[in-house]
Amino acid sequence: MKQNFLPLTCMILLTFLIFIIPLVSAELLIQAQPEGVYNLGDQFSIPIKITTTKSINGFLSMSLICSEVQKEFYREYIILKPGEEKQVNPSILLVTSLIGSAKGTCKIKAELLGEQVLTNDFSISNSLTIEVNTGETEFKPGQKILIEGGATKENKKSVEGVVELTIDNQGNLISDTIHNGQFEVNFSFPKDTPAGEHLLRLNAYERDTEGGITNSGSIDYPIIIIQVPTSLELLFENTEVEPG
Repeated sequence: MKQNFLPLTCMILLTFLIFIIPLVSAELLIQAQPEGVYNLGDQFSIPIKITTTKSINGFLSMSLICSEVQKEFYREYIILKPGEEKQVNPSILLVTSLIGSAKGTCKIKAELLGEQVLTNDFSISNSLTIEVNTGETEFKPGQKILIEGGATKENKKSVEGVVELTIDNQGNLISDTIHNGQFEVNFSFPKDTPAGEHLLRLNAYERDTEGGITNSGSIDYPIIIIQVPTSLELLFENTEVEPG
């Protein structure tokens, strides 16, 4: 009985040591966290430092995680000797062909040989805000109207895109460019436009390098067409007059 006790004790101790000694030989260190908000079309990097205490070789993968959506955007085969370090700087471009429908609250996961690390949460948005700077709201039929304004993405950056104007939700469509977040739209109502309130709607959007619409937004701007006399009728009580 005594002869079997020692080997059994050694086996139990060995098993215990296997479980308590860390098996992970690589460590992933995030060098810079993402910003709080990004819009579609943005590109940013997540620098990662890899350190190791023994020889390793395997794939480093980087994935974008948004709710139930997970998209891998970077993969590299890593070979390191004991004590070596490696710096990688993977970048991600927020376009539909790469991230699909991923939006909202997201994070990035880096994984190597079972070791993984997550970034802080950040947001991916596809919205922009439009402001109209034109002070006038009353116009005459046929009068030229200049609508000025600005467009800003949720990440606080200026929009570079297109603005479209529709009148009374009809097919009257006027478009112009947005440059450095600023736009101007010139138009005029026909001279026979009925007096009263009319609704102008401004739609702004951007396109990515693949031609798809990324960020968009709209605003309604009501104006009033004032009534202007277009004819004058004179009535005389007497139809006969004396000379002089």
